[in-house]
Amino acid sequence: MDIRRINTNEAKLFFNCLKNIDRETKFMMLEPDERHFDEKKMKEILGDKDDYFVAAINDEEIIGFLSAQRGKYKRIRHSAYIVIGIR
Repeated sequence: MDIRRINTNEAKLFFNCLKNIDRETKFMMLEPDERHFDEKKMKEILGDKDDYFVAAINDEEIIGFLSAQRGKYKRIRHSAYIVIGIR
């Protein structure tokens, strides 16, 4: 298993992980049918230098992740929205 930052070329792998987790649990924000793949948008999210996405990768599949997305507005720039998903 490798644990490292997700790069923009792994947008589809990350999406697949999110989609699988959506199907496996009711504890994530989205229902399985609410998430749709938009490669451009996913690459923008993963490429944002203010945010942090790290993944656990096993056999070329993302099996878990931790994301920390920084507040976008001045009053909340010091905070982050943290999500952990594990298959």
